[in-house]
Amino acid sequence: MLQTMRDLTFKRNTITLSYKETGMHPLDPHIVLTRKEIFDAPVRPSTPPPNEEIDWAACLTPQARLPQIEKYTNYITRRLEADQNDESPYTPTAARVIKRRDKAMYKLLYDGSLATEELTKKHRLALDTQARKKANRVVQNFGVIYVGDGRLRMLERDADDSKRELEALIRKKNGKQTVVEKKKKRVDNAREKHRKEATLAIEKQHKQKLDIHLKHIREMWQRFGYQ
Repeated sequence: MLQTMRDLTFKRNTITLSYKETGMHPLDPHIVLTRKEIFDAPVRPSTPPPNEEIDWAACLTPQARLPQIEKYTNYITRRLEADQNDESPYTPTAARVIKRRDKAMYKLLYDGSLATEELTKKHRLALDTQARKKANRVVQNFGVIYVGDGRLRMLERDADDSKRELEALIRKKNGKQTVVEKKKKRVDNAREKHRKEATLAIEKQHKQKLDIHLKHIREMWQRFGYQ
C-alpha cells in the first residue's frame, strides 16, 4: 500500500506542480499573500480586581486531609457548573483552586502508595529476618559487599570449612589411634603379667624339684653314714 502511494505521488510532474501551486518554485510571493486570512483573537474578559477585604497572605494552607479536599471538590464542582452555564472561561482563581485540589489529591494518593509500599517493605524485611534467624544467618551491617569481595569471602569460607573438616578427620584419626594404642598397651601389660606369673611358677616348680632332689641326696648320705 505504501509503495503504491509512493509510486503514484513521487513523480517529477507531481512534485513540480505542487511547488508551483505553493509559489515555492518558481518563487511567487503573490500566491502566498492572496491566500492569507485575517484571524481575530477572541476577546477575553478582564481580570476582576482583587478582593482587598481578605488578606490571602495571612491565610494558612489547609492540611491535606480528605474532609478538606471534599470541600474543595464541592466548590470546584459548583464553579464548573456555573462556568458551563455562563459559557465563560475559567477565572484564575478557579484554575488555581483546581490545581491545588489536584495537588492535594495526588499527594494523598502518593502518601497512600508510599505508606503501602513501606508497610510491604517492612513486612518483607520481617519475613527475611525470621528466615535468617531460623537459618542462623547474620546480615552484613557495614557497607556494601561487592562481587569481588563476596567471591573472596566465599573462597575464604570454603577454605575454612575444608580446614575444619581436615582437622576433624585428623582428630578422629588420632582418636582411633589412641584407642588402638590403649588396647595394645592393655594387651601388652596382660602378656607381661602372664609372662611374669608363668616365670614365677616355673621358678617355684624348679625350686621345689631342687629341694626334693637335695632331700634325697641328704637321705642317701645319712644312709651311708655321711654327715
